[in-house]
Amino acid sequence: RRYVNSHKPEDTGKINPNTSSAWASHTEKAKKAIELAKDPNFERELLKSELHCKHLEANPAGLDYTDTHVIFPLGVPITQFTGEMINAPSYYLGLGVGHTTFIYDESSKVLQMYYSV
Repeated sequence: RRYVNSHKPEDTGKINPNTSSAWASHTEKAKKAIELAKDPNFERELLKSELHCKHLEANPAGLDYTDTHVIFPLGVPITQFTGEMINAPSYYLGLGVGHTTFIYDESSKVLQMYYSV
């Protein structure tokens, strides 16, 4: 929360794949995952069973919702709580807290979400 709460309005948009090597690395992995998901011949080595949840903390940075939409401020870190439960091929329960930043890449028409702890 300290990081999110210390974010200055004039820094909005400064956190993006071009300023973070970790984000850029995740972007490349996501592109590969999308490519594999579109391949009808791709077969996963092991069966998977996973549940994931994400909870965003309300803050004054512009996060809002309606009955039908969630509105994310772009380029602003938001405190996020996350959980995961994996039942196959192994058993695992994980909980975490960090911050998430959303950015919209106009050239590729892709909304990116970067989670960092």
